[in-house]
Amino acid sequence: MVSMSREPAPTPRRLLPPWTDDRSDGCTCAPDFTWIWPGVVTACRRHDAAYYLGGSAAHRRVVDLIFYDELVAAGMWRWLAGSYYLAVRLRGAPYWGRLVAGLTGGRVSGRAWAFGGRHFRYDAQPALVVGRGHKGA
Repeated sequence: MVSMSREPAPTPRRLLPPWTDDRSDGCTCAPDFTWIWPGVVTACRRHDAAYYLGGSAAHRRVVDLIFYDELVAAGMWRWLAGSYYLAVRLRGAPYWGRLVAGLTGGRVSGRAWAFGGRHFRYDAQPALVVGRGHKGA
């Protein structure tokens, strides 16, 4: 008997060059506060590195929670770390760019750096790094 149910074909994992910290802009649109909490910029870069690799919506949720924990561990006040967490949850949303463009009639294009920038997509698994020279997070 032949089964009529069709399983969706698995999406192949993306192949990316190794992460380097020069791909990161630190805490993007927020202050790095390196003069108060030197570890904050490291947390931001590690978060950027995790977003670079991408993954599922569940991966992103875990990465964002780790980001919050690392900000607090760096000494940042919980309320401020919470605002950074909220910013990445909202700003890293996959439809942010289209939402902003729609609300502004296309005058402003939203930029979601998350999981590959303007080509944001959720994948079942994070991307595979190809090549050598991995440094950073």
